[in-house]
Amino acid sequence: MISKCKFLKKIYNNDKIIFLLYTIKMILDIVNPFILIYFPKYIIDALTLKKDFANVLAYILIMILSLLIISFITNSISCKVNLLNKKTDLLLLREVGKKSMNIDYVNVERSDGMDKIRNARYAVEINVLQKVLMAIQNIISSIFILIGLIVTLYSLNYFIIIILLIIVTINSLANVMSKRADYDFSQSTKTNSRKNNYLYGLMMDFKIGKEVRLFSMNEFILKKYKECREEFYTMRKKLAFPYIGVSAAASITGLIQRLFIYIYMSYQFVKDLITIGDFSLYISSAEQFTLNLTNIISNIKDIHILNKHLNNLILFINIDDGFCKGMIYTKLINEICFNNVCFKYPGQTEYALKNVSFTIKEGEKIAIVGENGAGKTTMIKLLMRLYIPESGNITINHHDINNYDFFEYTKYFSTVFQDFNVFSFTVRDNINPCLSDCSIDKINTALDELDLKEKIYSLVNNIDTFMFRNYDSNGIELSLGEQQKLVMARAIYKDSPIFIMDEPTSALSPFAEEQIYLHMSEMSSNKTTIFISHRLASTKFCDRIFVFKHGELIESGSQKELINQQGEYYKLFELQAALYRGDER
Repeated sequence: MISKCKFLKKIYNNDKIIFLLYTIKMILDIVNPFILIYFPKYIIDALTLKKDFANVLAYILIMILSLLIISFITNSISCKVNLLNKKTDLLLLREVGKKSMNIDYVNVERSDGMDKIRNARYAVEINVLQKVLMAIQNIISSIFILIGLIVTLYSLNYFIIIILLIIVTINSLANVMSKRADYDFSQSTKTNSRKNNYLYGLMMDFKIGKEVRLFSMNEFILKKYKECREEFYTMRKKLAFPYIGVSAAASITGLIQRLFIYIYMSYQFVKDLITIGDFSLYISSAEQFTLNLTNIISNIKDIHILNKHLNNLILFINIDDGFCKGMIYTKLINEICFNNVCFKYPGQTEYALKNVSFTIKEGEKIAIVGENGAGKTTMIKLLMRLYIPESGNITINHHDINNYDFFEYTKYFSTVFQDFNVFSFTVRDNINPCLSDCSIDKINTALDELDLKEKIYSLVNNIDTFMFRNYDSNGIELSLGEQQKLVMARAIYKDSPIFIMDEPTSALSPFAEEQIYLHMSEMSSNKTTIFISHRLASTKFCDRIFVFKHGELIESGSQKELINQQGEYYKLFELQAALYRGDER
């Protein structure tokens, strides 16, 4: 677990100068108000009492020159600090992004997991670390300023300090209530904000432009967006009237303070107890006293709220990614075993897999079939260690898969999921999305095997052409079937000992599907291969077929054996055959 101190040390380890810059700025912030308080007094007294223009001019020049120097140094420091803070923001965003990609997959799919990611990212976006440091600096500088102001005001009348303390306390309480309400509101609208961002994203997403226009979805989406905004407005309106009351209380107390100070100082001047310069000094001191005391209380409350955001960030960074660690490494995969594996998705009562057991030997080709929701893809996700079984275990070479180093473990598999992703990178980077050296020959072989090479090399930038037009107006929009082939090229390029194809040809024509299975069968002749498909074209290339139904493995065997059994597989086979033959049902 990373504590706040260790976290700050880690983040600012290479930019320790930032603390020196904050210290210098803090000293200048302390000096600045006293220049504005005392020099006007000296100037006014020199004009009204001594009428010495030379002294007046000297005071004015010294004051202006001091303010110019302080302003120049402060602005220079702020510029440097802002650059360092930008660097820190990038570092934090990288940490959050890295953690998002490394944490257990279940944290990414669940709504509470998404909230953790959102909260961590929000903490970075509001510059939580910079604001905490700035608040600490403001508190320290305001404390020193207050000490000087107390000495100044005490020389006139300590009763003034008591009155100011009472007024500032009332004002600050109102301010604290307002900020607490704002924080509570932001937390209560997390779900609404997520919905709002999703709907707004739909309006801006050109990828769904065809569906929006062809199904006249624009009014529907706008209606949903309006409802979401109205829900937000209703929630905000509940906060409006209390907020107005709090703001009014703060304004009234501020006016009462000024009224009291001006009346009291005017009385002191009329009685010849103070000069007109003193009048200016004490009025300014009272204003600064109120401002700095309010600043201290406000910044303490800010730190309290910022601390919650900082906790969200550190909590996310501290999420255990121990599933990535392991001590076992291997190059040869002799067998994969599922041993009475049971699993249900978080928040669900029904099991997605129930007591599933099987063994796959090295080099076997396995087809996994079954209706939607039968548990086929879930089984693959468990094998990929995206989820952990609730009971039972999965082993490779007789070792539990969770004992393998995760990132080494993923090298054993070339996987294509049915909900595949093509990234807005170049074709080259989509096929080889790793930092390792890229083999053009391997890329060309993979594209050629999938009849995609001619299409890609007909483009001006061939494999360096960007997919889509997010970054490059010359980007290409491949058909869905071609995108699926591109993802399969990624799996072929990876050249792992185990191939897993989850609905690999769902976007392809029957002819293209037949060709793909032939190619895949030839390429994976010495590899363990698992095909998952609704369509049974893949089964004739496989050594064995696993039939899933309602989360259970109900049949297994060769195609000939299962057809002879005339069980579930036979029913599925005959149903699809009838559809292809056009038989009447």
